[in-house]
This record gives sequence, C-alpha cells and structure tokens, in this order.
Amino acid sequence: LHLSSLRKLGAVIEESHGYLDCRVEGVLQGCEISLPIPSVGATENIVLAAVKARGVTVLQNAAKEPEIISLCEFLTKAGAIIEGTGTDTLLIKGLEELHGITYRIPSDRIVAGTYLFSVLGTGGHIFLRDAPVQHMYAVLKKAVEMGARLAVSKDGISVMAEPVQNAVPYTKTEIYPGFPTDMQSPLMAVLTKASGLSLIEETIFENRFQIVPSLRSMGADIELLSEHKALIHGVPKLYGREVNAMELRG
Repeated sequence: LHLSSLRKLGAVIEESHGYLDCRVEGVLQGCEISLPIPSVGATENIVLAAVKARGVTVLQNAAKEPEIISLCEFLTKAGAIIEGTGTDTLLIKGLEELHGITYRIPSDRIVAGTYLFSVLGTGGHIFLRDAPVQHMYAVLKKAVEMGARLAVSKDGISVMAEPVQNAVPYTKTEIYPGFPTDMQSPLMAVLTKASGLSLIEETIFENRFQIVPSLRSMGADIELLSEHKALIHGVPKLYGREVNAMELRG
C-alpha cells in the first residue's frame, strides 16, 4: 500500500535484496489514490508526501484514526491545505513550503490502554493523567467487562482492579472506533489469568498471534482455532520464563 501509493505520486522505488532505493526525479505530482483498506500508516505517508507535491491529491478510503486527525491538524497549522480531515476522503493541495510551528502531541490511546491493561493483569490502582478518553471507548468497555472500576474526569482515568479478572467471551479487532489491533496482545496477556473462556478474533493483520508460544511457555492455556481466532482458557498462575518478543505489540 505504501509503495504503490508513493509510486502513483511519482516516486521511483526499486526493491532489491531486502533494500528499498527511493528517489524523486523532479517533483512529486498530485493524483487520485483509493486505498483498498484504510491503512493508518499508508494514509500518513500519502498525506506527508502530498502536502508538498505539485497539484491536488485526492485520497479515498483514508484511515480516520485519531492519529490521522492529529497529523492533518499539525500540517494544517504549519500551512498545509487539507480538506476533509476526520473523514474517509482527503483533498490535499500541494505547496512548495511549510512553516515552523509549536504543537503539542496528543496523548496516545495505545500507551494509555497498555497501562490500563497492566493494572488489570496485576491488580491495584493507577491514575492515567491526560488519557484520551474520547478515543478509548472500545478499550474502556473491555476493561469494565473484565471487572475494572473506572472513574473518568477531565484530568484522566482512575483505574482500580483486583488481580483476578473476568473472562471476556468475545473480542473482535476492528478499524477505529472498534477494538484496536494494537491492544490485542496486551488483552490476551491479561486474559490468560482471567476466570473462564475468552475468544479473540483478529481481523486487521495476519500473524498477530506470535505472542502465543511465549505465553504458553509461561503456563498459559491458549488454543489457536485458526489463523485469526484464539481461545484462551484462564489459568490461576503464570511462571517466569526466558522468551522473545516476536513482534512489536507482543
């Protein structure tokens, strides 16, 4: 998705022996791009390339995650012309120059969700200051299902949980605002000690269950029903082991 889109904009990209040789001969040219799936990373790269390409770029089926909105707001403040921010169609008019600005990066929903699930896994109390509550509905809903007690205020989220959590019968990863694929591995880790059976269905990425062998070696009872479905039988304890993180979220 990334390479084909950048090529449409005029980038010359050669792939050889695991390397990418990328260059622009002249300037990038605005064009129409329709993504087959609303990829966050591809949307970001297209927007970044299009703001200084010559002419107009129309991006259809763009991702709408909060990170995309933040990027467009940042670039617009720096002088870029972007229409349709927050929708699945972006119209970007290329400019020769942008200008410097001061910008505060918004709090990250995946980081906040990871800390939240850490409390669910261990028990205890945490206050997530400046957590982006408005972007975390699907994660907060799962936390409540598992038995967490949440108190939301303008300053953040207070989380209290017992160390043994309820199982979650079914979780399906989806594009925003559904349950995020980047929270699937932390959720699975917590559910290994939940009381009962939990089923996770991964619909966004392939090979997103690479954490399973490591969790099994620690005593987890996880059954892979298919490439995209995992059934977790909660166990009372896990045990320390030497393991490898096979992918980013794992």
